[in-house]
Amino acid sequence: MRVVELEIRLATNDLSDKTILVTGASNGIGASITHVLGESGASIIAHYGSNRDGAEAATAGIEDARKLLVKANFENLEEAEALWDAALDWRGSVDVLVNNAAVYEPAPVDAELRDWHASWARTL
Repeated sequence: MRVVELEIRLATNDLSDKTILVTGASNGIGASITHVLGESGASIIAHYGSNRDGAEAATAGIEDARKLLVKANFENLEEAEALWDAALDWRGSVDVLVNNAAVYEPAPVDAELRDWHASWARTL
């Protein structure tokens, strides 16, 4: 589904009673999803890894009372758990999780098997 189609479908929905956690909200499709959900009235927990400026831009149109920006490096389990705890502390519950955060690391087919597996493990 293209972002334009998503915007049209959400434009008719009022999400003002929903709290939505968007991982990877600072860039690309995550930023677009964050923006559209915010425009639909949702309260947004915008996760970012290192790009706070991107998360701020994605949530720029959302009033401060309806947004929470949280940094977390998902390679660190404690930070991932802290993100979830912060989300629950903020609104008491999360209605929707948009699990968008990702990392892409090339894994050439001709790489050493150990290197290929390590690259896939980090990606997943």
